[in-house]
Amino acid sequence: MRHNPMKTEAGFTMIELLTVVAIVAIMAAIGIPSMMDMIRSAQLRSSTSQLYDAIILARSEAVKRNLEVDVQPGTACVNPASNNSAAWTGGWFVQVAPCGELLQQFPATQNMTITATPATGGISYLPTGRITTTSANSFTFHSTKATITDRCIVISASGQPSIRTGTAANACT
Repeated sequence: MRHNPMKTEAGFTMIELLTVVAIVAIMAAIGIPSMMDMIRSAQLRSSTSQLYDAIILARSEAVKRNLEVDVQPGTACVNPASNNSAAWTGGWFVQVAPCGELLQQFPATQNMTITATPATGGISYLPTGRITTTSANSFTFHSTKATITDRCIVISASGQPSIRTGTAANACT
């Protein structure tokens, strides 16, 4: 049998395939940690936005209903949790005060801590749209991953919340 020089073999050799697989594995090993940081950062932004939305809802409902409206840590008014980072990390809810109609409930967070300052309770909005003097006036969202920038919600004396970013040293300032 003669070999036909015009006919060529198609396909890849085993060495070529192993080289491509090795390159793909190296690129995946480099990219996966960055992807995890991106996911955690998105979780932090999402949780910050959810609490911000809850605060905006409470303020607008207080003005609209001409009643006091609260944002509290935990999952139910029957036994509201004390205001510490574990309590806020477990979720929060908006309700007409005290223990009135539940307006909205928000889920627990993951891979972060939430610290309220001062840690004396939730946020209470008066019918004027201002917060009570005992309300928390800032919340710091800190990721369990140190390389992710903290996010904060700061509530002004007039009751207007704002979202800020920063490192642990200058967050919420």
